[in-house]
Order: sequence, then structure tokens, then C-alpha cells
Amino acid sequence: QDFLRASVIWLEEPTEEELSPSDLAGSTALEGLVETWLALVRAGVERQEGQMDMILEDLGPMPPASQATQRALWVCALINPLPGLGVAYEIRP
Repeated sequence: QDFLRASVIWLEEPTEEELSPSDLAGSTALEGLVETWLALVRAGVERQEGQMDMILEDLGPMPPASQATQRALWVCALINPLPGLGVAYEIRP
């Protein structure tokens, strides 16, 4: 059997003061993009009625823009949930 070896370096999430202006802008922009994405999915891609509402309930609220890493991971979980919607490439936090 083949095994894959990797090295991992754990990093601290930057504080709000340490976020670059572009990172904060990108994180802030996710809110509008999520709203648009949810509207498109709810318009006909849900595998069962209310699927996105259930996913959002499981995820809890979107983290604030100042927590860019947590917000990005939250969006990853939203756009590619399990069971999948079949609308996005495999994205796993």
C-alpha cells in the first residue's frame, strides 16, 4: 500500500488588526456572494425543499468578516455540504 506523508504547520488566525485590507475586503465580499448563491440554489437546485435552511441551521451564523479564516471555512461548508448538492467541485474545509 502507498501512503502519503505531509508536514503540517499550524498557524494562528490573524487578529482583525493583522488582516490585510485586501483580506478584509475579500472576507466582507463573501456576504453578498453567499446571498446570491443561496438565492440561485433555492430557485431550483435543492435536492429536497428546505435543504439550505437545514444546512444553515447546522452551520450557525456566518462568522464576522474580521474572522476571515473561519468565514472562508464556513462558506466552504455551505457550498459543498454533505450530502452534496451536486453544484460545486469538492471543497472540504
